[in-house]
Amino acid sequence: MNPPDDVTLIEQFVSARAILTTNQNLKIEPVLGTNRLLTKTGELLATIDLTTKPTIVDVRQGCDYWILLHQALSDRGFMIIGLSSQPGLMRYEAHLIPVGYKMHCAEAKSLWEIWSDRVKSFNCRDIRLDILLFDRGAWYPIQEVGCQRGVVSIQTLITTLNLQDGDYVTWLKQLAVSRA
Repeated sequence: MNPPDDVTLIEQFVSARAILTTNQNLKIEPVLGTNRLLTKTGELLATIDLTTKPTIVDVRQGCDYWILLHQALSDRGFMIIGLSSQPGLMRYEAHLIPVGYKMHCAEAKSLWEIWSDRVKSFNCRDIRLDILLFDRGAWYPIQEVGCQRGVVSIQTLITTLNLQDGDYVTWLKQLAVSRA
């Protein structure tokens, strides 16, 4: 039997199956209620805590596998919630995604670009439910998104967030409804 490729091994890690698995580049190592994802040389890339609800994953920022880990986690409803207590790691937490929406976790400037396109196409500034922002443990409709001098301002019903254009933000975009 051939060892899994990197993508398959990362998918196994994110799905929280507590089994020792390796390939030529990576290994999953179960340790006391957690799974650790390591390089073959022993560098820690990520940990998933199997004992917490919601599930928490810490991922090394800027590692060679960050994009694969980020995509696999985002696809399963994990979102960045900030820095981990472990230096150099970013914390992700699992949350339920409402039916009919797809989660996006990207740089704030990406949300601003999507918002700008939507405002142009709809030519209105009403509160809409097609894009929702995660803040304070819940999803909120966005009232306005603006960008000035590298600062992205996101206004919801309860708060205004001011983020650098490279900061990550999590939002939901309503899936297109097919009409028969």
